[in-house]
Amino acid sequence: MANQARILIVEDKESNRNILNERINELGHISILAENGLSALAKVREQPPDIILLDIMMPEMDGYEVLCHLKGNASWRHIPVIMISAIGDMDSIVRCIEKGADDYLTKPFNPVLLKARIDSCLMKKRLHDQEEQYRKRLEDYNLDLERRVKKAARVGTQYLRNYVSDLPRNWAGILAIILGVVYILSFFSYFIIGLLLSEDYILEYLHKLHKAAIVSYIPLAFIVESYYIVRGLGENKKPSELIIHVLVSFFLFSILILGNHLAFKWWLSHI
Repeated sequence: MANQARILIVEDKESNRNILNERINELGHISILAENGLSALAKVREQPPDIILLDIMMPEMDGYEVLCHLKGNASWRHIPVIMISAIGDMDSIVRCIEKGADDYLTKPFNPVLLKARIDSCLMKKRLHDQEEQYRKRLEDYNLDLERRVKKAARVGTQYLRNYVSDLPRNWAGILAIILGVVYILSFFSYFIIGLLLSEDYILEYLHKLHKAAIVSYIPLAFIVESYYIVRGLGENKKPSELIIHVLVSFFLFSILILGNHLAFKWWLSHI
């Protein structure tokens, strides 16, 4: 049966339990029997039912006390509770309704009214379950979305951090390439103008180019090498290693310019 429910019957009198048990079975539901409040709470703890039919007047633990336990538990308070009482015990019914009971039945039990009460409570219970499932799916979706956003933020932040940390080195490389290309183009241009101009003029112009290249390189080298020094200190490198790195960089660049200068001077002497 698609709408079959598990209904807990809490009634201390066996005759009343049997009557309710028969009525519940006739409606196509599964009945669970408990003869007192302690047994009822144990069965709820074992597996929560869909509906509870709870007698008010019982020994040891009455229905009102059981109701307080049910509504005081976050996992059980959504279970619909139908209170069972005598016809004249309206004060107890009102007290239970105020405490959170969903409905009530009076003895002797009216089959039509019993079915109507159960159907109404089942509809309320299933709406609650659907809402809870939707809320859980929405919560899972939000958690997954939050994880994705955090992951994307971490990736973006790491990418930006890496890009910013490499920015001086990247720009230094680009500027060094531009400077080298300009210097080389200027150098080879003398192969053409050397046929038209005097050697003294060419050497003087080459000397100016050599100084301009060095002057252009110094601020660039200062920025780049300062970056490497700061980065190296962050990586706990030895100061001696950083000093050697800076000196070797200046030395290699000076050798490059001086070598070009001497090679060109030698070439002029053999024209």
